[in-house]
Amino acid sequence: MCNAVEKTLKDEFGYTLASAQVVILDPCTGTGNFIVNLIQRIPGRALEDAYRERLFANEVMLLPYYIASLNIEHAYYERMQQYEAFPGLCFVDTLDMSDPRQGNLFVPENTKRVGRQKKAAITVIIGNPPYNVGQKSENDNNQNRKYPVVDERVRDTYAKASKATNKNALGDMYVKFFRWASDRLGDRDGIVCLVSNNSFVDQIAFDGMRQHLSMDFQLIEHIDLHGNVRRNPKLSGTTHNVFGIQVGVGITLAVKKTGATQRLRYHRVPETWRKSEKLNFLTEGRIEWQSLVPDPGHAWIQLGNAAEYDGLLSVNDIFELRSLGLTTARDAVVYDFGQEVLSSRIKLFIETIMLKSTRDAIIRTRCFPTQSNGAVALKSALIAANMLSFVNLKSGKRRIGRM
Repeated sequence: MCNAVEKTLKDEFGYTLASAQVVILDPCTGTGNFIVNLIQRIPGRALEDAYRERLFANEVMLLPYYIASLNIEHAYYERMQQYEAFPGLCFVDTLDMSDPRQGNLFVPENTKRVGRQKKAAITVIIGNPPYNVGQKSENDNNQNRKYPVVDERVRDTYAKASKATNKNALGDMYVKFFRWASDRLGDRDGIVCLVSNNSFVDQIAFDGMRQHLSMDFQLIEHIDLHGNVRRNPKLSGTTHNVFGIQVGVGITLAVKKTGATQRLRYHRVPETWRKSEKLNFLTEGRIEWQSLVPDPGHAWIQLGNAAEYDGLLSVNDIFELRSLGLTTARDAVVYDFGQEVLSSRIKLFIETIMLKSTRDAIIRTRCFPTQSNGAVALKSALIAANMLSFVNLKSGKRRIGRM
């Protein structure tokens, strides 16, 4: 990625990493790998100025923050043979920086660094943002946090422009980072290079995002590294995914260049390639790009029979009334083939969650099955101390009621 950024700076703008116009930010630096790589690439005569004035990095987790500090400062020491603290590293949640109400952060020196970064005319953003649309299970107790300013920007752009019915996927963290990065460049020409979930390339919920990316940038290149185990169960996350995870991964390089011709380029590695093959391919850097032309619906990758498909009747046109039907949000608890078994489970469910002394731990481990989506109402009821009871109706049917 650093090599791609360096090459694009030269090809599109005539700049090098040493140029005064190149101000770089890694918004989610982790242990500082991208900044370390850039330090190794910047010519020695320009490194001192870049290190002090034109390199920035953010990290929100304390341990990676300290490790990043050690890695970056050691990389600088190896190049310059003198130690100097890295003034561009901030302990901060990048997406919070869009909120003007942000107060003091950590210690006064850190707050000062954040303030300096906010004033910087960033022209290159490079990083690996987190990506998850939400917790897999209520047991995780790890929902995405809200970012009022960035969330509103996503709603007003990506979501508003989308024709999709279900837009939940736009809540993924990496989507917010794309929106934030586009806004952070402002009116300046520059580069955004992110490695992220690749779901936005072809899924329908991201049509509005693809539309706005094409509006915000004149050149977009995407390397699809596959590795989506959920789409293809024959793949192994540890074997085929470059990060050893379950979701597909891609590298996007987007260039904002006033007056440039619109270009969209895509390359897809073979789906069955192993992690080592993908990493070797990226190291070699020989990419045969496929030029794409988005269709009127902002699809980048179009099906061979797309025109025929678009001419078919929509299900929405056929059925006047449509809904999700009966939704329990915990089918594993409330459905069974045996009435007595079901009754016993429901009673246990109620008794378990009403044990006040151990309520929180037991709720997470026993009462919210994996993939349960409707736990919010029940959790709210428990927090409000609403009691639940098992009601045996005269008809022989049973239901859960509130006391």
